[in-house]
Amino acid sequence: MRQGRFLLLAGAATATAAAALSYIQHVTAPERTPPLYTAQDLCGAAYRIIDQHRLAREGHTGATVSLGYDSTSKSYCAVTVSDTTAGPGDMAVSLHAEGHPADERTTRSADYAGPVFTYPRGADVSWGGTAGPTTWHSQWVAFQ
Repeated sequence: MRQGRFLLLAGAATATAAAALSYIQHVTAPERTPPLYTAQDLCGAAYRIIDQHRLAREGHTGATVSLGYDSTSKSYCAVTVSDTTAGPGDMAVSLHAEGHPADERTTRSADYAGPVFTYPRGADVSWGGTAGPTTWHSQWVAFQ
């Protein structure tokens, strides 16, 4: 009888430990799901995405900084979008038309930074972004 009671208690302890471990893993490891937004969503339907650059370091969740162009208004849009909804944390995006003030946005959002817009009127543009520990910026480019 004593041995049966011990096995019953040991089984209950094992089940409790397994449930606690499952809870800890669930709380400490957020589920990675696809991003809620795309660059197209954030810039708007009129903008065609013309260039992108991946922002990631080995072992880190990343993001993509994208540049869009609206041929009707002759304007550019830039946005940094996390790869997942549990993204890299601090993110930033910048867009600068030569001879014009830069438009920059920094956010602690896990989803995106931006969008930022410029109307360069024929000027070259420079754009870039940051996601967690990774930063990238383009050279001056003329897409028009």
